[in-house]
Amino acid sequence: MVSTHFANRGARVRSALELRQISEGTPSSADGAIDAPTAIVVRLEAEAGRLTAPFTIGTDPEALSGMYLLDGALDGSSGAGEASFEFTVVATATYYVWGRARATTTANDSFWLSIDGGTENSFVTTCVHDGVWRWTFAATSACPVASPRPFMLSPGAHTLRLGSREGQSVMDQIIITDDISFVPGDS
Repeated sequence: MVSTHFANRGARVRSALELRQISEGTPSSADGAIDAPTAIVVRLEAEAGRLTAPFTIGTDPEALSGMYLLDGALDGSSGAGEASFEFTVVATATYYVWGRARATTTANDSFWLSIDGGTENSFVTTCVHDGVWRWTFAATSACPVASPRPFMLSPGAHTLRLGSREGQSVMDQIIITDDISFVPGDS
């Protein structure tokens, strides 16, 4: 499932046209004043991607939809599995990727991440290995997390790919946003 909303409006949109109209500003008063552009936020349920074995779907009542993506390779081992996700953005901008994940060891806390077939980068999903779901951005370095990894995207369709890096890694939800200050919540 893909849903898009705007961080400071909370409005859900159902089409690229509606997304474009809201993100470029809409009249906010009788004098035709335009609201400032808002952040683009695309949410992807990780288990809803196109999965290649041994990636599979797990269940957990603490996952936002009760399900999550699981790299079914052996703990700490890289496999052939992957999950890919189609999404659309309407503006050329620098985008950032967040993931809601959990891990119990450093051997099951990362995926390979790429967009549109670009370079695969390590996506360490958490630096805390207590099995609790938490949001982490794809960073330019591993623990301690430094700064968000930027992805320059143009308007149109794109593909995000998570590849097997450490078996038994899990992901609940993915967010792509053009707002570097955006911090996801669990709603």
